[in-house]
Amino acid sequence: MLPVYHYQTVTTVLDIAHELCREGRLPVFGSVLAHAQTSGRGQMRRAWLSPPGNIYFAVRLPETGPFGKLAAAPALGAVLADSLVSLGFPVALKWPNDIIVKTRTGWGKAAGILLEQRKHLIAGIGINLIQAPPQKMLRENAMLPAAALLDAADGRTAAGILSRAEQARCCFHYVTGEMETPCSDDETSAMQNLSESDNIRDTGMIGSSFLHGGKNWFSLFEYLVCGIKVWYENSVNHRNGTGWRELASKHMAFIGKLAIVEDALLSEGENETVQGVISGLGENGELLLDTPFGVKYIFGGSLRIADSDY
Repeated sequence: MLPVYHYQTVTTVLDIAHELCREGRLPVFGSVLAHAQTSGRGQMRRAWLSPPGNIYFAVRLPETGPFGKLAAAPALGAVLADSLVSLGFPVALKWPNDIIVKTRTGWGKAAGILLEQRKHLIAGIGINLIQAPPQKMLRENAMLPAAALLDAADGRTAAGILSRAEQARCCFHYVTGEMETPCSDDETSAMQNLSESDNIRDTGMIGSSFLHGGKNWFSLFEYLVCGIKVWYENSVNHRNGTGWRELASKHMAFIGKLAIVEDALLSEGENETVQGVISGLGENGELLLDTPFGVKYIFGGSLRIADSDY
């Protein structure tokens, strides 16, 4: 059985997971699940606002196969995107490891993944399920607005989560967290501002089943963790750790679009701004850009789409 350390509120699920690993209590694919975080973090240690109602979890990954390489981030992103699409959510993978969702107003960022390697490899995953931060709370020059998965869901999607979760081939053992972490005044204010923002809609009957740890909330979490485990085992046992590029290509957003990558980390170790057409991913998860000077291999950087019709 896979242990799930379940908390109401924590500073960050990543820190709890690292501590449990240090104590020898978090096996591979064990996880930490919280209803809210007070100090959630994303790429480049940017703050990730984490009010109640969304899903925040950390899972320990094996350090072999696709997760033992530089491609771990896009490989994991592709697996999560595949699971969400199978439930009916119109999502895609934005390189390297963001999950974006197509709503009535266009694409928005619905989930982020942060991989941290200390003694063990931990993936922190934050999913905007029922609400998303307003534009004023995002970093300056963010390519996409934030969006919630349920902005693009309907009753059939919610029902599908339950029916598919019942078919999951994983068993979970929940361990109640030993403590709750109170918010500081600043963090409480930030969460209140988020909850009162115009971005928060009436979730109605669909959203209410996800609130307050409803059955759908746990089912979605379990479905995603089980999806990671099952995909990894199939990949290692039957494909020798390969197959992630095919899956990533299936769900990758903006293929064929003109893009600009700022602070691009190139294979030569240089950082510069590169413009080109997105053509796919390399063997190590690098972004491939077709430019007038040939294909550029981008290992890191800030991506934005230059085309106006994405």
